[in-house]
Amino acid sequence: NTRIRAQSLTLLDQTKDQAVCWARLSYYAGLAPADGLEFSTQVAVYPIFPEWVASGIFNRDINIPSRAIQWQDKQYLTEGWLASRTPTQYLTIATRPSARRIDISVQSDRVDIVNKLGTAINLLIVRGLDGKLFWGKSIDRDGKSSLQPVDESEATSIVRKILSDHELQLPVGYPERFTRRGQRVYVVNPIRNFSMQTEIEPGGNQMDRFLDALVIPGAPANHLLQIDNCTYLAVTRTGPEVEMGVSDYSEEASFHVIVGTWAETKKNKR
Repeated sequence: NTRIRAQSLTLLDQTKDQAVCWARLSYYAGLAPADGLEFSTQVAVYPIFPEWVASGIFNRDINIPSRAIQWQDKQYLTEGWLASRTPTQYLTIATRPSARRIDISVQSDRVDIVNKLGTAINLLIVRGLDGKLFWGKSIDRDGKSSLQPVDESEATSIVRKILSDHELQLPVGYPERFTRRGQRVYVVNPIRNFSMQTEIEPGGNQMDRFLDALVIPGAPANHLLQIDNCTYLAVTRTGPEVEMGVSDYSEEASFHVIVGTWAETKKNKR
């Protein structure tokens, strides 16, 4: 089958039943799927393909492979999108209606939740209407849980550690001269001419900037997550809004974050 490593960020607005999802997908297929990749028409797919642009002895470009797409009821990426035994990466962005949610009931000393995200939750932090924080972990799909209070400092440490542990890094042995501006050789993504340095390092795109802002070293406690009241952050086992493009795959070392907002009503308060 196809092995996939994914990093995703989903912004879920439960008040409008809308979701926006960014996902960086890294593929390795021993044998490429005969039908290629398949995505819904609600997903934009951007290849992350390095083009070596250089001077001197490196003054040449790598040919970008031709790709074919059939736009029907779905996007059928039929040719040139995924080759056998070739590491391949794509950035996908999707926006769509979504009924996924966490039902939240705020009590005086706890928060009761029902997980309706469609996946298990590894870590959940909720900020209530009054700004207080609650947290829990290991919540099954469709499971119920009572979250316990947590102070800003402890919550900040928990979130920063898990985000830092999953921060993207350059591969071991990656030539240092390719990671610095001002050198003769650069790594360039031909899609909109974004540099590979920008794509790899924190702060390079919307998803990275959002996640990176959550782990700024030395930030004050009230900087936690930059999430407003009636907002939660969930680190989930899989990405329920992420489309992988193939049906037969195994997911390895992925990292999925969902930031959701809900409307707290008076009936929730006791």
